[in-house]
Amino acid sequence: MARDGKYMDNKWKVKFPKIYKEKLQMADIGGIGNITYKKVVYSNYEYALTDEGAIIRPTVSEPVINPQEDYDLTGEALLVELCNLARDINKYNVDNTLPAENKKSIRDAQRKGCVDSIIDWCKNNMHPYDIEDLFEKYHVEKKEEKPAIYNDGYDGTFKLSDFMKELSYVYAVFTVYYAFIDAINGNPATAYNLYEEGIYFDTLDIFEKYKTTTTYDEYEEDPSWDIVKAMQEANKHEHTKQNSIDEFRKAIIKDKDEILTFLSSMIPDLKMCLIYKNSKAVFTANINSVFDICWYTLSRFIATNSGSLDLDLSIDTEDFRSTHIGVCRSCGRYMEMKSNRQLYCKRDDCQKDRNRRKQKDFQQRKREKAN
Repeated sequence: MARDGKYMDNKWKVKFPKIYKEKLQMADIGGIGNITYKKVVYSNYEYALTDEGAIIRPTVSEPVINPQEDYDLTGEALLVELCNLARDINKYNVDNTLPAENKKSIRDAQRKGCVDSIIDWCKNNMHPYDIEDLFEKYHVEKKEEKPAIYNDGYDGTFKLSDFMKELSYVYAVFTVYYAFIDAINGNPATAYNLYEEGIYFDTLDIFEKYKTTTTYDEYEEDPSWDIVKAMQEANKHEHTKQNSIDEFRKAIIKDKDEILTFLSSMIPDLKMCLIYKNSKAVFTANINSVFDICWYTLSRFIATNSGSLDLDLSIDTEDFRSTHIGVCRSCGRYMEMKSNRQLYCKRDDCQKDRNRRKQKDFQQRKREKAN
């Protein structure tokens, strides 16, 4: 049984629901971005085309529950991994493997690369949907030898269209928020270069309007002008100039309230639930998918740090830290930072690059000292 949804060959158009009513503040609830979540991991998946659309389904009957060596996946870590996945599949390049004139083959190869990346992500991280239900279905209590498995008709299948759409939403909002905070920290280049067209979806163009400044001369309109003449005259008195990178950053800072309002409106409705277990009632997040976790994490970033934005943002500063997420200096991928000074992610190639640069800097300092 597959999840609902329709597959589209075109890019996902990011359309977010507006939120019109007050919600509980995530800052009051606290901790949601950093708590450890239950994990369900299948060892392998397959891709199939059905009457209901393109699907991805596990090829094994039972998943592994909470692998001990990987039980520390937090909301921040999950958000990092999903955004890196979005970044990779949205830039999947087959130009070197297929002739340009064979568009169908290129599209098929792009889709295969996309599907393979999603399957690898699920195998290396966690199953993306129905986390609570699958956990309860296969979880083994200490006193049990086997889980009390029941047949509810759901086998872990999910639609490719569902995953792609939700991934595009999360990626779009996170990249805007990260670029906004990077600009506040004195690095506006991220926001300046944010908007780009991808294979499956585009990033949001919210910062494009800050690249230019338009001014208007005062002039008197002649009542005898027709609409064409009036437009021509208006254009003569309109002046648009390209902003410098510093002017671009200051324009973003000046508009910070509008940007935070926009970001808040992009977050879908968040559900909470009361669970009574082990003689204790807990008010917690209602989690159905990895994307729910990401939305809670993003909400926590915005809610707990928006008050810090009242500091003097007219000067370059790196004192404001809204997340523990950065960009690796070597590979350019997002990473969960263990300290504010971390420059490289934990991937082997990046650590080798870090050591090479460290050794090169050491040799350079040694030569300068000798001279």
